[in-house]
Amino acid sequence: MNIYKSFSIYLSASIIERGLSFILLPLFTFYLAPDDYGMLSLITTLFSFTLPVISLGTTSAISVAFFRETKSDYASYLSSALLIPMGLTVFLIILLTFSGNLISNAINVPIKWLIS
Repeated sequence: MNIYKSFSIYLSASIIERGLSFILLPLFTFYLAPDDYGMLSLITTLFSFTLPVISLGTTSAISVAFFRETKSDYASYLSSALLIPMGLTVFLIILLTFSGNLISNAINVPIKWLIS
């Protein structure tokens, strides 16, 4: 693929991604109350902090292993690499199940949003 075509695909995807949030802003301000908008901001921030902790860079490691490993070794590597995020997710769900009300009250986010 030539560089101009790659650049145009990347540029258009970036414009759509950023433009969509800009276009949805008036819709959010019309339908959401200030409290709801603050809750959306809190949930987005919470998601931004927990996603790197859960993934631990496994997507990058899997991408590198795809090109370095043989097909049979890659399958083993992929299953092993996916066990860590799944284990952390199960651990966080169990933690939120037992101490969710405490965490929910501390950060003012409903427990159903914490678990989801």
